[in-house]
Amino acid sequence: MTITKTTLLFTLFFAGVLSCPLPACAQAEVTFSGIPVIEINTKDSALISSKTEYVFMTFKLTDPINPQYDITCITDNDNDTIDMRDRIRGRGNNSWRDWRARRKKSYRINFKNETSLLGLEAARNWVLLAQHRDETLLYNAVAFELGNRFAFKFNHTFNFVDLYLNGEYKGNYMLTEQNEVGAGRVNIDREAGWFAEIDEYYDTEPKFRTVNYDLPVMIKWPKRGRAPKDGEENPAYEALRNDFNALTDALASPNFPESGYRELIDIITFIDFLMVNELVANTDLSHPRSTFLYKDKDGVISMGPLWDFDSGYGWSYRNWMESGFNDHFNHPERRPPVHDFFKRFYEDPVFLVKYKERWNEMYDTTASVPLFIDDMAKKLEKSAERNFENWWYKTHAPFTDTRPAQPNVFKDAIVRLKNWYGARVYYLNAEFNGVDVLPKSKSFQNDNDSDNDSSEMPPQTFTLVSFGEMSELTASLQMGDSSSFQIDTQWNQTATGNGGYLAVINVSLKTDEFEVTDTLTLSGKNQGNPFTLTVPLDFTPPPAVMVITPVPDEPKISFQKRSIGSRLLFWRR
Repeated sequence: MTITKTTLLFTLFFAGVLSCPLPACAQAEVTFSGIPVIEINTKDSALISSKTEYVFMTFKLTDPINPQYDITCITDNDNDTIDMRDRIRGRGNNSWRDWRARRKKSYRINFKNETSLLGLEAARNWVLLAQHRDETLLYNAVAFELGNRFAFKFNHTFNFVDLYLNGEYKGNYMLTEQNEVGAGRVNIDREAGWFAEIDEYYDTEPKFRTVNYDLPVMIKWPKRGRAPKDGEENPAYEALRNDFNALTDALASPNFPESGYRELIDIITFIDFLMVNELVANTDLSHPRSTFLYKDKDGVISMGPLWDFDSGYGWSYRNWMESGFNDHFNHPERRPPVHDFFKRFYEDPVFLVKYKERWNEMYDTTASVPLFIDDMAKKLEKSAERNFENWWYKTHAPFTDTRPAQPNVFKDAIVRLKNWYGARVYYLNAEFNGVDVLPKSKSFQNDNDSDNDSSEMPPQTFTLVSFGEMSELTASLQMGDSSSFQIDTQWNQTATGNGGYLAVINVSLKTDEFEVTDTLTLSGKNQGNPFTLTVPLDFTPPPAVMVITPVPDEPKISFQKRSIGSRLLFWRR
């Protein structure tokens, strides 16, 4: 860039020699807390009041530890007047419009040119996350770190910065990548790949809903052509929409799980995505929100990248990390909120046994996350202390409250997070190493259209799913010999190759004349521990259909008359 008077003025300003050359811009007193500092000044100190309308800005990043990453972004037109081209706007959904009016806000940065920040892949779009309700500042960082440990193909980096906006200290922020297709982002084939988000806000075009499960899908890539309208196909999006509908149709099929759905997905990415969300108890899957999927050229549907975990870790509007550690997605009674689309995967024995195997494979690295939390807490301690001096009461109290910051907000929250996470891993380890049965209940049905002969009703298969071999397996019916059900086969147990086991048994219905119920009890040992599982069984015969046979019409009698002379003659015809 040519050195001009404007460039020199800004260089001197950011060096602290001159006052801010922008009109109405207050000079900031920057304090370094051991992490990078970002200074943003908007043109004429304009407020960032919209998440759709950008305002122009100047940008400076200073890294006291790694000065090679220092950067100053100022553009001019060589006429000694500022010609800003870099921009900033608000971002977020609930966090942007939250009723707590004085909360920290998140921002989207858009550079005129692709720009590398902190040594990361150069790009035009970046995100500053406020993490306004997270007293640990680490909810997203822990999830992204898990993404690194699970080796997600596309995963967000997390760099913490102190933000100054128009001379005002705004607090501790996370700098990370925008969810988009490109190098250093979701780096898929731009011609043959696609990238989409499932989110109940459903507020970005182009978008569509799946036929089954009514998933709200927003298309992030491809970005060519106009958006498809209802009842109309657009070639640019047809493949993506067909892929989504093929998957949801297969999940909803009466032939599930042998409906071919496994051939449509990278099953490990689905397992890893759900497992990370389970580890942190992310309730956003109930809506769902912020759920990203992609498909690369000649590939299958994959999950990722991970995003948005401020509703995890037992957080609620009333409690902070005081609940949520003793629930999981496959629990029959205490299942936390999760969308039916995700619930369906846990009803497949093959998926579930792979899930157990993956948990045990990753157990050591997931259990060591508290060490990562300790390390990050030390790095953020000074920045966090100042952040909560500025934001504590604005974050957790009614917006009219002006109470001063409470002491040790950050340190106490870190302790709670470590305790919560440790209890969570302990609980999940016991659950995932237990034995599950699928299905968990069964209503027998006769699908034969010709008659209701129970001898032609196919037996129902029940599968025990475990990590580690099962022994001393037994199966019995509560009503014994008087039961209307019968156990047809002996146990058939197979190893899946990575420590998982599946044991199968068949049960059939003796008669379909009456409404009947019973309970199937399955027992055995696994990893030296006895287990007993019960499965409710029932059958309701279809309602009797009254068949009315039409009665043939009686032949009609008609009379005709004819006059012969003076007589009238009648006869039947």
